[in-house]
Amino acid sequence: MFLLGSILNETLHSIKSKIKNQNIYFYDQYGKEITNLDATVKTSISIVVKDNKTNEILDQVIIVVKGDINGDGKINVSDYNMIVNHINKRNPILKEKLLAALITADNKINVSDLNALTNHINGKINLFA
Repeated sequence: MFLLGSILNETLHSIKSKIKNQNIYFYDQYGKEITNLDATVKTSISIVVKDNKTNEILDQVIIVVKGDINGDGKINVSDYNMIVNHINKRNPILKEKLLAALITADNKINVSDLNALTNHINGKINLFA
């Protein structure tokens, strides 16, 4: 399951405050717990709900930030290169990063997404406005 709609520079604290169940934990894409809730959201961070008695995982969602394809919390030329390499079939984008690369509404990763990402990087548009 994925959490779509997170925006650049939103903090994990902000996300946690929107969730009723407060037994939630954040993990990076490598499975390491993130305890600093002032950290900003990034594609591939997992939100995990645990049972407070057994520590059993009850639910999990993965954050997807539109345009943050490489999961570094920024939208820049690295994300651009990932789309180029995907379109050219040199290095396919996988899993939640596919959702982050779907920038336009056509549900295909193509030159339209590349153009929108370029315009965001160059300050011509804001993907989150």
